[in-house]
Amino acid sequence: VDPLITVTAVILMVAIGLAALWRRRNQRSASVRSFDHLNDDQFARIACQQANDGLVVMDMNGIIQWVNPAYCRLFGYEAAEMIGRNPRSFALLPDARPDPAALDAFRLDQTVADPQNRELVENIRKDGTVFWNEISISLHTTWSGDQCGVAVCRDVTASVEREKQLEATSRELAYIAAHDDLTGVANRTQLSQFMDAALYSARRQKSAVGVLHVDLDYLK
Repeated sequence: VDPLITVTAVILMVAIGLAALWRRRNQRSASVRSFDHLNDDQFARIACQQANDGLVVMDMNGIIQWVNPAYCRLFGYEAAEMIGRNPRSFALLPDARPDPAALDAFRLDQTVADPQNRELVENIRKDGTVFWNEISISLHTTWSGDQCGVAVCRDVTASVEREKQLEATSRELAYIAAHDDLTGVANRTQLSQFMDAALYSARRQKSAVGVLHVDLDYLK
């Protein structure tokens, strides 16, 4: 191979690499510069608008002051339909909604506003769809010195349903393991567990246990 060609190829490859590096650095710099005009409040507004979780700001009486788009999608209402109302007046199932007097008496306090506590509530959308809502509430102080509550809401219906299905399957398997397939009566596994408990109780009470064995011919 001609040494001149080899050197030329190496120089060309280095030049291409340097050009790509320069281009990426300029792109990153341009990207940073494009956000120079935004302040913290504008960044916060962008984050709230794009968040997947529903966000709602309430006063200490539980009255909605602001909601983000995800909260509107969660319940199927427009923001104007919810602002000025207590979420409990429309989010809870009809049978679980407080009466007007209870809504008027409602107040947010630290006992219900703890971001570490996540409450699982069955809610209903505007179209009548029922879903499981995971809610956490925290208290904050505004620039004017007033307190407000911020609730973060998330539809966890799929997770709840999976957990219920797992629990039902676990109960079914436990039943199958302890009962006879043909007759449905307790099998030897359950008999052993029952006898262990009966003997333990008898030893503690210094009593005896009697066992009656009934044999059925031709039944295995």
